[in-house]
Amino acid sequence: MHEEPTTNRPVLLTFICILGWVYIAIGLFTFLMMPATKTELIKTYGETYPYVTIITDVIVFIGLIGIFKMRIWGIFLVGFMFIIDVTYTYIHATASVWEYLPFIIIILSSLLYLRRMR
Repeated sequence: MHEEPTTNRPVLLTFICILGWVYIAIGLFTFLMMPATKTELIKTYGETYPYVTIITDVIVFIGLIGIFKMRIWGIFLVGFMFIIDVTYTYIHATASVWEYLPFIIIILSSLLYLRRMR
């Protein structure tokens, strides 16, 4: 009988994943349940901004599941969404360092444990 070795997840990654999920859930809830927020975002940043944000948030949520399960594809998924987000915000001149900070924290903390991931 062959058992796959289990990889203990570091507390830092557990904390960051849970914090990321809560952050994304609050953002999506605010966007979906408060029409004034959606209207303001469309006025400020353009018609596609809220929808691109929703898609990005959902894919990052899935990436966090991968990181939580100690899978390398989770880091790649979050990194890919970081590149998409930087590109989109740069094109629409809405770039902010504070917007990129969660991505950077997730990616760097995951890379600390890259060797332990599968």
